[in-house]
Amino acid sequence: MGGCRNEAELKTAIVTKVRDHLRASQPPPVPPDQVGLKETSKELIETLNGMEKDVGILSLVGMGGIGKTTLAKELYRSFQTNDTFEKKSMLLNVREKKVFDLQKQLAHELFREDVRSEEEFNKCFNRGTDRKVLIVIDDVHKKDHFDQLIPDINKLLPGSRVIITSRNSNVVNNIMGITSRDSNVVNIMENGNCKYLRHEMALLNTTDSRHLFNLRAFHSADATHDFQELAKNVADACCGLPLALEVIGCVLFDKRDQRDLKSTWPQTIKTLLSNETDILNKLKVSYDGLSGGARMMFLDIACFMIGQREHIAMQIFDACKLDYKEASTVFFRSLEDKCLVKLDEDRRIVMHDLLRDMGRQVVEDESQGTPSRLWQPEMVQQVLQNKKVST
Repeated sequence: MGGCRNEAELKTAIVTKVRDHLRASQPPPVPPDQVGLKETSKELIETLNGMEKDVGILSLVGMGGIGKTTLAKELYRSFQTNDTFEKKSMLLNVREKKVFDLQKQLAHELFREDVRSEEEFNKCFNRGTDRKVLIVIDDVHKKDHFDQLIPDINKLLPGSRVIITSRNSNVVNNIMGITSRDSNVVNIMENGNCKYLRHEMALLNTTDSRHLFNLRAFHSADATHDFQELAKNVADACCGLPLALEVIGCVLFDKRDQRDLKSTWPQTIKTLLSNETDILNKLKVSYDGLSGGARMMFLDIACFMIGQREHIAMQIFDACKLDYKEASTVFFRSLEDKCLVKLDEDRRIVMHDLLRDMGRQVVEDESQGTPSRLWQPEMVQQVLQNKKVST
């Protein structure tokens, strides 16, 4: 523990060390993000392989939090283990990113070229590829966005595959050229040298829901004896939504003494059932279970820090000593442990957009006139014009 400048840093280092040791010694028996995916993934891979020499497009469609991105990542990982595709690119959360940044990523990963403008990207793409490629485009919300990333699908070498995820069936129908009359089509459609398949995501069944919840809440496929009935009721109240099952399971992981048995768990079930169709209020259970400092950090991340590198975010939090009392690392690890934030491969902060929306809704609900945090330019302009600078 050398190098700690004061007692607060020493405490943070000890907590982090112990937490990491406990994580390493208690791994879940099955990766939680694969619950309910095995058969679906296998079927979709077989379907994609069956498209053979055509350019194949697979769309994964469904509500937020249902597991579209998780399934897309699983398909991508499956193809990484073989040499089916010589070039691959995965564009995550495209809704929140600048189109040109995504174009630069595609150009570098597929063509090994550095482009300096959208025009250069289009020229690069239109020259076509001489190798089969795999492209994942996550969270497509409008057809124009897709067209900017894939200007001409026919420029891809036959045998290439494109996987897209979207919450909007109409956007997917437009990309695939499906008419409204065919809106429920699930069979493969053909258009020239392209084949299209739309896969509607389903909620988890009761068995998989309880399995996923137990993996997060107990780090086991089964709940402990005293909590078995409560665990079933919490899992069932999440209505098969994977995001809710994971987040709420993580929140309840360290709430398993006799007091929690009689209060926290029954109250969680009551809250979930009272918000049966309201996803954001279901997820708010996870926020309500946080400590004061962790709550503050969660809201700060939801409003400002998504996409920020971890070390920069920590420097900013550490500078707010009055708010975080030099325990920013402890609060952040707590949010990680509860599945409310993650770090990507570049150690940038990632938060599911439904959790982000829930956090921002909390800020708006708690505000009396002026929100405590401003994340939209028009909000900032309005506050400054009204000379309300206490925020």
